[in-house]
Amino acid sequence: MAFKLTNHEKQLWEAGSKLLYLQFPTTELLLILQDIETLVMRSTVRVNISNSESLKYAMHPVRYALIAKQLLSHPDVDVNISVACCICVIIRTVVGYEPYNNEQMKDFLELVVITFEKVSSPSRGCYTKMTRLLEQLRVGKFPVLMCDLQLDGLIVRLFTQFLTAADFNTIGIVLKMKKIMTVIIKESKPLNSELVKLLVRCVRRENQIPSSRRLGGDVLKNCAAELKPYLADMDANKVNNSLGGTISTTSDRIHMLKLKSQEGIRNTVQPVTNYQHGTRDTVNLQGFHSENERTHQSNMLSFLSKQLAEVNGKHKRTTLHRRNTICF
Repeated sequence: MAFKLTNHEKQLWEAGSKLLYLQFPTTELLLILQDIETLVMRSTVRVNISNSESLKYAMHPVRYALIAKQLLSHPDVDVNISVACCICVIIRTVVGYEPYNNEQMKDFLELVVITFEKVSSPSRGCYTKMTRLLEQLRVGKFPVLMCDLQLDGLIVRLFTQFLTAADFNTIGIVLKMKKIMTVIIKESKPLNSELVKLLVRCVRRENQIPSSRRLGGDVLKNCAAELKPYLADMDANKVNNSLGGTISTTSDRIHMLKLKSQEGIRNTVQPVTNYQHGTRDTVNLQGFHSENERTHQSNMLSFLSKQLAEVNGKHKRTTLHRRNTICF
């Protein structure tokens, strides 16, 4: 069926048709991709694509060109990011029908993860564009799609990359990562146990990347309700060992509190086995950490300890516990 296309739709058709033939140098290919992203965004602002047969027709070559294997596997990382951004815009703005099938979505999401693995720090020239892609993923339905398609392997790779790259990025970028990770855990049914193990390992004291520990800890706390059943399935001693013995038992903490009260020390509750005398502002915990970092780490370990105690039903109360009204 022939359609009468507007000038804007003709431009979209022509750009998509060009993209079907990858006989362009990288610089020209990037310009075409940039035009396509802009045209798609303008199209969906003007007209609901589900109600416009002519716009669907004009989008046809664009949709198929973007998901082509040759383009998805292009060796240039700038091209990878641009392709991912274009597909993101199409998926986010198209209403009323699915532009890609499940297999094509899997290919696209794999491209996204591979691209994040290639670009992890602001030192790369394409970092600004990568930041824009991360924002599109955060506000879109992509974390939910990854769960629906049961892409457990890709999700673990994405979490690993976010946790690794956290120390090289701004607070704003890390917050976007945390949002994506939180949504994935909350939407995963069932939750991949490898993610739980990955987050637990991330907050162990041997992890020398402060931002990574903080990100992992924040996600654990945000998803406490979802993670609790999986912690219950893990033996408490095994979890403790995976953390390098950093989670103390209830009796350890009671003994520690007794010693601390005898010394007249207030507000510095830590397991005795981990405390080393240092200066007023720093404590040596396999490397010196700031007071803020030490506090965050202590809070995170306390949180995990509480979760393990709850799910394993190992609450213990002693005379000292009742007298001082201290809850663990």
